[in-house]
Amino acid sequence: MSFDPAPTSDILLNSLFRKGNKSTSLLHVDSLFEFQHDGAIQIAIHEMKYGLGINMAFQFGRMLALYRPKHDVDAIIPIPLHAARRRERGFNQAYEIAKGFAHEHHLDVIDCLHRNHYTMSQTTLNIEERQSNVQAAFSFNKKENIINKRLLLIDDVFTTGATLEHCAEVLLEHGARSVSALTIASAQLKKG
Repeated sequence: MSFDPAPTSDILLNSLFRKGNKSTSLLHVDSLFEFQHDGAIQIAIHEMKYGLGINMAFQFGRMLALYRPKHDVDAIIPIPLHAARRRERGFNQAYEIAKGFAHEHHLDVIDCLHRNHYTMSQTTLNIEERQSNVQAAFSFNKKENIINKRLLLIDDVFTTGATLEHCAEVLLEHGARSVSALTIASAQLKKG
C-alpha cells in the first residue's frame, strides 16, 4: 500500500492566500500525506477518530515527529474538540497526536484553546461554509504562558485551513511569537 505525499508547505500556504486572504496568521504549514477520498489515509484517520484509536493517534504523532522536523517551536497546541464531540468519541485525536509528537521532541503540550460552540462536521461543507462554521469558534481558555513562544498547532487533516487559521489568530492575540501548523494529511487542493 502506498501513500501520496502532501503538497509542500509553500503550496499549502498559497492555498490560504488564494481563498481571498491578504495574509495568513500561520508562519509555516506542513502535512505528511495527501488525503484522498476513500484512500488509505482517509480510512486510517476515520478508524483513528471513530474506532477509539487513542494509541493510533499517539503513533501518528510519533510518525509526524520522525518525518517532519519540529520547526524551532517551544510548545505544541492541539486543536480542541467541543466537549460534546469529545464525549461522543471518548478522546480528542489532535491532543493524542500532539502528545505523540511532543514525546519524540521532548516538548510540552499546552491544551490552551477552547472550542466555544459545537460546530457541525466540516467534511460536507464548501470553503465559505467552513470559514463561517469556525468563525468565533475558538477562544483561549487558560492562563497559560504562551507569551513570546513559538507554537505548533497539531490536527489530523488540513482541508481549507480555516480551523488552523482561526486558532492561530487566537494564539497570536494572546501573545504567541509565531504559530505554525502540522497535520497528518492535507486534502487534495483544487488547481487554479
